[in-house]
Amino acid sequence: KSRIGKINKEFTEQIGKIAQQIAKGRRNEEETRRWCVDLLRSALGYKDADLETEASALGQRIDIAVKHEGRIIMVIECKAATIELTEKAVVQAANYASSVGADWVCVTNGHNWMLFKVTTLPGSEPDIAMIFNIGILDDDGLSKTDAQMLYLLTKASLLSGETMQAFHNESCMS
Repeated sequence: KSRIGKINKEFTEQIGKIAQQIAKGRRNEEETRRWCVDLLRSALGYKDADLETEASALGQRIDIAVKHEGRIIMVIECKAATIELTEKAVVQAANYASSVGADWVCVTNGHNWMLFKVTTLPGSEPDIAMIFNIGILDDDGLSKTDAQMLYLLTKASLLSGETMQAFHNESCMS
């Protein structure tokens, strides 16, 4: 899969920017969002038309809405590099996704990446199932497994059913 090689190359080239933010103690969510948009384009193969940063849900701005044929298919919630990813951030993003009919949520601070399948349940909170939670600044850096997990965020994977297959595999294992 040449896409995994490209993911590895682009993330490796860019990771210094996030490490710098952490070293400086920066708490700037906007920098993380911009960095993520760059990676969605360069590493994950998205076009400008696939990404919207002005979409809103539940009266709030969605950090990054990934679209296909005008419909939001994934909500990406960005946090500052120095902020830990919390359940609160995941639930917030899942509620946004549920309100716009998206099946997928990614929550990231640039170095930790989490992907969830969101199932909207009428009259109750959405069901949130984790597919992966990886760190690209941990001891093994951006491992081959990390790059394979990040591939699940690509439009090709989302549309071909590979991301859904990973969800089913994860569901069977847990």
